[in-house]
Amino acid sequence: MKKGMLIGLAVLMTGGCALRPEPLELSVEKREIMLGEELEIHVDEGKISSVDAFGMMEDSQIIEKDGKYFFEAFVPGTYSILASQDGATSEAILIDVCEKGKDPTERPKTVDVAWVLDDPESFVDRQVTLLASLPQMAAMDENGDFYPVALPVEREGGMLRLNGRPVEIGSCLAQLDGVLKHREEGDYEFWVEDYHMVLDGAARNIE
Repeated sequence: MKKGMLIGLAVLMTGGCALRPEPLELSVEKREIMLGEELEIHVDEGKISSVDAFGMMEDSQIIEKDGKYFFEAFVPGTYSILASQDGATSEAILIDVCEKGKDPTERPKTVDVAWVLDDPESFVDRQVTLLASLPQMAAMDENGDFYPVALPVEREGGMLRLNGRPVEIGSCLAQLDGVLKHREEGDYEFWVEDYHMVLDGAARNIE
């Protein structure tokens, strides 16, 4: 709520002087592990103070041992590892977790929204899990109508229209389960069937 022109100007001036924190750097030695295998997550020294900096993930955990962080999954699938602390956020690292003796291609594939935007025809009518940045505000079409969108995590630029189940979260990174469909207008939209938050407060804004 606006508190007056003077206060509003002060907020604008101080906000313009704020420095964006440097992103957190995460790395792993490999992107595919076996079920039950622990994978060390390398972090910038001193940048992450506890395991609480990592986003919550279903069917998996990140634990701390002697100042080092390890990822482990309990169900085969593709998992996204992210961290956020003191306003700084890492890029997502996707890890494939395979069950011994199983074909990894049998699992639903998790992809960044950027991959779908770059090659949508490869994903049309396919069941897929998107790793997406959900902005707090909706986009507006040429008629002035608002609609929800998902933005890429791995890069800036581009957005994907959402339809289907209403996504009642925003300003976060999330996983969206659903199917990519053609629209009559000639572009594409993602029909959401289910979703869950991966990391709060880490979304990109609509440019």
